[in-house]
Amino acid sequence: MGAAQLNDMLARSAHGLFWMSRYLERAEYTSRLLTVQFDALEDRAVREIDRNWRRIYLSLARSPVGGDLTDNSDDEDFMLMDSFTLADDLTFEPSNPDSIMSCMYYARENARQVRNVIGRQLWTRLNTAYLDLKNSGITVIWGNHTKNFYHETEDTARTMSGILESTAYRDHGWHFFQLGRYVERTQIIAALLDAQIQVFPTNRQDQGPDWNSLLLACNAQLAYRRRHSMLPTDPKKVLEFLICNASLSYSIRYSLDRTLEHLHEVSADRDELQFTEINQQVENVLQSVAQVSQSGFSTEPEMREFLANVLAQSRATSDAIAIAYFDYGLEN
Repeated sequence: MGAAQLNDMLARSAHGLFWMSRYLERAEYTSRLLTVQFDALEDRAVREIDRNWRRIYLSLARSPVGGDLTDNSDDEDFMLMDSFTLADDLTFEPSNPDSIMSCMYYARENARQVRNVIGRQLWTRLNTAYLDLKNSGITVIWGNHTKNFYHETEDTARTMSGILESTAYRDHGWHFFQLGRYVERTQIIAALLDAQIQVFPTNRQDQGPDWNSLLLACNAQLAYRRRHSMLPTDPKKVLEFLICNASLSYSIRYSLDRTLEHLHEVSADRDELQFTEINQQVENVLQSVAQVSQSGFSTEPEMREFLANVLAQSRATSDAIAIAYFDYGLEN
């Protein structure tokens, strides 16, 4: 095998693993958002449920099929019907790139390219999970088992990442899988925190349950309670925790740290300027997180500007990774 063919093979493998992990991360995240939302349907006021749907769609930068979200908080029966439609859009809608089924489809297609790398166990689990979703539908899962469906789907996505984590050889392919996961997670968290601020302003102290649900969506409620005991939930402390905590696996700081760690691994033997610039991009965002940790935010516009910058820089990093690591080999 010539150098050009080898580069092409490595680039394709890295590309497949990078994007497979991103889609699995997104499927897990959307499932968790819907788990939290269906928990709320059981005991929360209609107005709060309506706002939580808004948070989900704002975080995904999407409008529901058929138009924009409208305020249905005065009509409980209509809101329940709306929840059916919105859950369908986020779970089974093929035109929605963030729907769980779309994410599982694209994860599967990328996994198909690297079946020799990921192994039979993971491929079989992923293929089965996608086919189960394809053969289901909102009318099948709706009712008493809806919440369990999203719990199980989240667990399935997490289990597939866990299989690779426990079985994969720690070569460049492994590091690209991890890169995809943490690049995606950085973007998910930044977008969700921005949506949270838009829907639930931090200067209101009567929205504790809505900030608790944010912690649940970020797998952070237990860790936050350990740090802040039984004090009332403070929106600004929640934001600081989810942005700056280096030990929380769903914080922006943690995701950026892991992104930089795996970037260093895949660029260790490369001295081209473009690889140095990618690492510097992430280091710059980490410096801005450190500044937040030291001085905090004074206004909500400041918070949103910071989160917009994190999101933009993470997208730029993703594009730069694609150009530097995947495309170079495909042109030989």
